[in-house]
Amino acid sequence: MGIAVDIGWYVPWTAGVLGKSMHGLSVCEFGNQRLRNTMGCYKTYKKYLKAQGVIHTSIDINGKDGVISLDLSKPICGMSNRFDIVTNIGVAEHVKDDHWVFENANNMSKGMVIHILPIGSGYAGHGHRIYTIDEILSHCSEKIVLVEKVNRANDMAMGVVVAGAK
Repeated sequence: MGIAVDIGWYVPWTAGVLGKSMHGLSVCEFGNQRLRNTMGCYKTYKKYLKAQGVIHTSIDINGKDGVISLDLSKPICGMSNRFDIVTNIGVAEHVKDDHWVFENANNMSKGMVIHILPIGSGYAGHGHRIYTIDEILSHCSEKIVLVEKVNRANDMAMGVVVAGAK
């Protein structure tokens, strides 16, 4: 999985919404994200965030690059209300039972959840599904702070929702 450079700013922005700096911010990243067109010398989003002073945890079934190996299609216990921010950036569409991805994100966050998921037809065949903004919103609390569509070439649009944990 990968994060384009223009997507990487959502965590610092959300920290500001929470009134927090990056230093000491607790973030749980779903997936083992790599930065495309890397920012500086960082190859993983984990390294980039840690260099900013973030207390970072990542969860992915692959167990690579220092992530906690857990299956996001099942309930994750023992991490309730633990993170300032939980990110679901291009992950849920790769999990067959995505219900638990959203439930886990809401359960684990004590602040905000960032969902950035494919909504454009250009993502056909990428993962198990393509979302609509309304579908993403249905998994969020009423405290919505940002909803936008990030357009890409060939209708590879991403839906972005930043919301309080449900």
